[in-house]
Amino acid sequence: KCRIGRIPIIVCSTGFGIRFLSSGVKAIGENPVRVRFAPSPTGPLHLGGLRTALFNYLFAKKHNGTFILRIEDTDRLREVPGAADSILEDLAWAGIKADEGHGVGGPHEPYTQSKRLHQYDDAAYRLIKSGLAYRCFLTPEEMDALRQQESTVYGGMIFKRAKYREHLDAAGAQGRTDFTVRLDTDMVASLLDPTLPPLNPGSTEGLTTDVVVHDLLHGMVTTPITQIDDCVLLKSDGTPTYHLANVVDDLEMGITHVMRGEEWLTSAPKHLLVYRGLGRRPPAMIHLPLLLHPEGGKLSKRKHPYAAVGWLREQGYDPKAVVSFVAGLGWTPPEEAMGLADMAKVFSLEDLHASPASVSLPKLDSIQARVFRRSCEDPCPLLLAALRADLAAAVPA
Repeated sequence: KCRIGRIPIIVCSTGFGIRFLSSGVKAIGENPVRVRFAPSPTGPLHLGGLRTALFNYLFAKKHNGTFILRIEDTDRLREVPGAADSILEDLAWAGIKADEGHGVGGPHEPYTQSKRLHQYDDAAYRLIKSGLAYRCFLTPEEMDALRQQESTVYGGMIFKRAKYREHLDAAGAQGRTDFTVRLDTDMVASLLDPTLPPLNPGSTEGLTTDVVVHDLLHGMVTTPITQIDDCVLLKSDGTPTYHLANVVDDLEMGITHVMRGEEWLTSAPKHLLVYRGLGRRPPAMIHLPLLLHPEGGKLSKRKHPYAAVGWLREQGYDPKAVVSFVAGLGWTPPEEAMGLADMAKVFSLEDLHASPASVSLPKLDSIQARVFRRSCEDPCPLLLAALRADLAAAVPA
């Protein structure tokens, strides 16, 4: 094994393959914990987003770390005006406040991706210069035609430079100016395999590498390099894809643990390759399980209004009840209706559940009732003081 510090980086090859990992169990205290919540302003805050923010927040507080809020707004087609402000309002209502980031400031400003485009350009250029990424001049129409052809013959397309070199060369020879930048996944993987000589660009001869994500919740998740396409890093308009932007930002901001939704687990191998291409080690990764509605299937804001935090606010739910409810979707707090400070003291990654969580509105109603009863049994001291003052003023001495 090859290690840097106490974090496993590469597990050396067996045969002709190499299995390399994201960082495993990171020693708390080795580096200050830095986590982030990075929503896209494409609509109201989903309960799953609130859970992600909550778990990151609790983890940071548990270890005296830093909770960062970042806005990932590079998807202009899906961006909803005012959504970023709405997300901030929902988080503030829930009592989740960033230590650093959008709306707060900090040493890595700006914390909005659309204002950081030059950094993604620089990273893409470094990858191209080192031969680990390339310009793709194929038009969207040509790509669609290839997908249709591959779907008919093979049932799907995994775009690789080696396989489509003829098409790439032909498109590049036409003097086109619009291009995307793609990661040469085979080249990145080959440079990490000590059993192979360096490959020529576009060659995959003898490459049998596995990319292994060591997820702290799901364990080892293995993907053959042959199943990982040359993902787009920069779109033709110059904006980055999530695959590049999240890696560059996490590196610059010193993120130690990436805790996000399980829907990103299938993309994690690509992100590991980007980290390797940039010559940096990845943070620890935790992919939180999906949220399901009681009848089964993924919880959707379009089909289930209560999936939106804003809807719950409008219905008059208490923020403490909602936070307690969300905490129970993938974790089991020792008691219901705990405050954030008490939750942080007992929160642990080892106690998270890997199986999907069912979102039951009656369960939330039950917690809401308990919070209400407690508020009646233990009224606010300030309210008691005000009542005593009113009584003292009304009753003669």
